[in-house]
Amino acid sequence: NLALIPGWGLNGAMVATVIAEAAVLIYQLAVLRTLELKMEKLFDGFFKYLVAGIVMFSVVFSIDRCTKNGVFELIIEIIVGGVVYLMMLVVLRTNVYYKMKEFLRK
Repeated sequence: NLALIPGWGLNGAMVATVIAEAAVLIYQLAVLRTLELKMEKLFDGFFKYLVAGIVMFSVVFSIDRCTKNGVFELIIEIIVGGVVYLMMLVVLRTNVYYKMKEFLRK
């Protein structure tokens, strides 16, 4: 941040954040590899979550484009985004869906 924000402003903060998150991801994957975890199990269902996220983004982005910016609109976007994401987890039958179903039965 200190190196990129003065010259690039907000874009520098975004680039610095992406670099920092990538470094953390690489470190965590390296540590997980030493624990002998299978990467296939770690990323099981990745594409289902990706699809759910893309659908949620599309809905929230559409709402944002059609409404004015304000606190009320932001609250609506957050609620709708959460509901759409949860619905997609159910429709796609993700691992989280089965864990939620099992938890609610108890």
